[in-house]
Amino acid sequence: MRRRGGPPLRLTMAKRNSAWNRTRVSNKLGVEYPIIQGPLGGFSSQRLTAAVSNFGGLGSFGAHGLAPSAIQEVSPRSVL
Repeated sequence: MRRRGGPPLRLTMAKRNSAWNRTRVSNKLGVEYPIIQGPLGGFSSQRLTAAVSNFGGLGSFGAHGLAPSAIQEVSPRSVL
């Protein structure tokens, strides 16, 4: 398919898709991909947070229901 007066549409889309992960948000946060894992309350885990972070996203750990002592216990074990 060819657009009027320009390169084929598939080439334009491929060019656009090759830079999908370079956004102002990813640059500002210093992450490779603009993927932000929501903390999910009691459903998040250190492993999920670390996995998202290790693969280039921004991992978040939901600690809103934890006591301060429980948060301190979990924090040193986080692997980022």
